[in-house]
Amino acid sequence: MSMGGIIGSGWLYAVDKGAYLAGPGAILSWIIGGIIVLFIALNYAEISGAIPRSGAIVRYPHLSHGGYTGFILGWTYLLSAVTVPTIEAEAVIGYAAVYIPSLSTST
Repeated sequence: MSMGGIIGSGWLYAVDKGAYLAGPGAILSWIIGGIIVLFIALNYAEISGAIPRSGAIVRYPHLSHGGYTGFILGWTYLLSAVTVPTIEAEAVIGYAAVYIPSLSTST
């Protein structure tokens, strides 16, 4: 589920919209975003090596910032786990509509 949230279909749609809105500056924004995500991943790698426990997305914020932060992130993750599959299904239909025109809702 987490990998699907990271490497989902959103980045494919975002490239089109970003290029339309920002033009060539969209490439710079992707590089900056990639660097930010790299720092987040390195932090999780460091913490998971130091505190090897299950439930990292809730447990680590709970240990570092308190119970309320862990609670909020836990519910946020649950909300994303419920909504991401439906968004991915819609994206698959959008991609497949190129090859199967009857899937498209536009007239």
